[in-house]
Amino acid sequence: MRGPVWRAARPKLSLLGLLAALAVSGCLLPAPDSAPPPATAAPTPALDAPASPLAGAPPSGGPALLAEQPAGGGTLRLLRYTGAGQTCVAVTFNMQTLEANRCGAFAGAGVGFVDTLTDPGGQPVRVAYGLLLEPSITAVAVEFAGGGNANVPAHNGGYLLVLEAGQTPQRAIGINQFGNLVGSWAFR
Repeated sequence: MRGPVWRAARPKLSLLGLLAALAVSGCLLPAPDSAPPPATAAPTPALDAPASPLAGAPPSGGPALLAEQPAGGGTLRLLRYTGAGQTCVAVTFNMQTLEANRCGAFAGAGVGFVDTLTDPGGQPVRVAYGLLLEPSITAVAVEFAGGGNANVPAHNGGYLLVLEAGQTPQRAIGINQFGNLVGSWAFR
């Protein structure tokens, strides 16, 4: 005697089939091309102060554009470069002046900063941004003071979030492609 019809029609899933479906749908991302920079023994800059001598300094190497996002009356750009031998991250509305700029010997899964810029129309725009030092991070969950959070996609090793009025970022949590928590860091 045959079993119920629903048993005979039930599809069989295999691990290979599941992985193929995830890869085709874009849920699996390729491994990054480069390894993270090696850890150095250089001192970490003060938590509350930007690297003053480097703020606004021209990059020694061409900056890498990590992300762009419309904000206010313009387009924000997140850049990574090396300045005075240190890794730097900057957010700017124009490429001539690095308006929000932080440099240092960063360590851990990632770093995060909060700054206020002025858009081309003269209006203030608050942003949370940073670098991802752990290559497996594909998204960042930003937690705000008083509750609430926002999920931000990773872009080429960085992340950028335009903040709404009243949002004060406290902590960021790196998430990999499988939804696992990779590391966390406080905003500086």
